[in-house]
Amino acid sequence: CEQLLYDPEDVKRHHQEGDGAYTIGKALPPVARHAYCKFCRRAFFSQEDLLMHMHKRHHICKLCDRIGRRGHFYCDFSYLSLHYEEQH
Repeated sequence: CEQLLYDPEDVKRHHQEGDGAYTIGKALPPVARHAYCKFCRRAFFSQEDLLMHMHKRHHICKLCDRIGRRGHFYCDFSYLSLHYEEQH
């Protein structure tokens, strides 16, 4: 079992791009880029972690969700309210 450690300057690149043979060598399996919340500007380990965060911290339009427009999140209630005014 191995644990990769990154220099503070390299963490951002690792989060955005992941790692392949060019950065970690051919002996280790590639590491996918991390999921990212554009609202909070924060990286998460996996898509599942990001989705949990989105449901806890951000808002979804329940009307759009009911008609099949899934996965559209709004940063906060003010943006969700604006969406309701403009779209519904």
